[in-house]
Amino acid sequence: MPALAALPEAGAVVESYNLSWGPIGAVGCELATGVPVTTLDSPLRLLLRSPLPFSRRDALLLRRRLRKLPVWVEAELETRHGSVSLAEYSTSPQFLTLHTPDGPKLVGDPWFPRQLRSA
Repeated sequence: MPALAALPEAGAVVESYNLSWGPIGAVGCELATGVPVTTLDSPLRLLLRSPLPFSRRDALLLRRRLRKLPVWVEAELETRHGSVSLAEYSTSPQFLTLHTPDGPKLVGDPWFPRQLRSA
């Protein structure tokens, strides 16, 4: 399956930014269980652990590199407070949706989410 085949190349791209990472979604499920659940159209979903702030410039460059892979890649940046979409973060909106254990919150900075508001 294309998403599984792209995993090593995606890993090399992500590791060049010194981020811990792993597959989630169908690819992660298939690797964890051995049950073939990916399809020809499955995206490669990645979780990128970023306990320290990651610049929007680097996020944009990383996103551009991932878009060159032969499959659709969806990535989430995981902070100590929750996760945000790499695509959303890299486009520099004023507020981002931070997915937390208590539900989604609108924040300006996912690493320093002051004055959290419900999404």
